[in-house]
Amino acid sequence: MKISESVATGSKGQERRADIVLEVPLLNSKFRVTMTNAARVLKEIRKERKHDHRSYSMRAISKRLSRSNAWLSHIENGRADVPSDHRLDALLDIYGLKRKSFNERVRLYKQKVKPRIELHELIDRLDDDKIRQL
Repeated sequence: MKISESVATGSKGQERRADIVLEVPLLNSKFRVTMTNAARVLKEIRKERKHDHRSYSMRAISKRLSRSNAWLSHIENGRADVPSDHRLDALLDIYGLKRKSFNERVRLYKQKVKPRIELHELIDRLDDDKIRQL
């Protein structure tokens, strides 16, 4: 498994995390999952709302959008691009958000990295000599 991260520079010159790519070996091939911050934010919003109301389950939202559960799952997990058309507007409408608020949340998003993943990333950056020393 390989995890890589790309960094984008904002308009004021500060760096921010753009997306994380997770490469998982799958039957002698690589399956790339690109988790964008927009996908992470959509997933977080749904989970926040789900704690308040049962009507925010993946199944309920998919049904309201006349889409399959897999469609929403693929978007939230990075296997499909976040829509940028009327489908995103319909999804945000269900969540009670305006596009401007959503874009602001995406811009300010900071991922909480699990220690295991962070350690894995650090080990991948080390050369063989440093790994032997450890």
